[in-house]
Amino acid sequence: LHADAKILEVQRAMARAFNLPFIWGTAAGLKGRSLSVAHDAGVPAIYAEYLGNGVYRTGFSTSQEAYEEAVVPLFDTLDWLEEHLSDRRYLVGDTLTEADWRLFTTLVRFDPVYVGHFKCNLKRLIDYPNLAAYVRDLYQHPGVAETVFIDHIKLHYYGSHESVNPTGIVPLGPTIDFTEPHHRAP
Repeated sequence: LHADAKILEVQRAMARAFNLPFIWGTAAGLKGRSLSVAHDAGVPAIYAEYLGNGVYRTGFSTSQEAYEEAVVPLFDTLDWLEEHLSDRRYLVGDTLTEADWRLFTTLVRFDPVYVGHFKCNLKRLIDYPNLAAYVRDLYQHPGVAETVFIDHIKLHYYGSHESVNPTGIVPLGPTIDFTEPHHRAP
């Protein structure tokens, strides 16, 4: 198995072991509606290549050229997602899938970590109204808020990448209220 496939396999096994199938898109009402559902929309490839990996390629760039080659497609992808989510609640319409949760884990870290730490700062997530509302929508699903610890996320990123942040200083901001109304269709 490819490394990403192995990680997904472990994540799914852990979700089953801890009785958290809903998070991975396999609850009774979503049986079989996992990441593969989003495949036809091109979501997994777009996410993996340009967003999920893009923040790291940008953040760990060691030349201006490499940085620009990574950051531009990253924001092209965010622009695409902003438009894509303008007429649908989730990535593939009204169905919440694993692809949504994978995207959520990247987007929830975007403003607190990737904007400053990885220099992904052409725009902030808050500058994308549909994406920002989408993150708040997913965050407000039952049980999700209890799993998101922004202070811990920031401490990990800012404290563990010495080549990117040699001082280990963790910024106090930004303050983000994921509980604000998202105004997306129920």
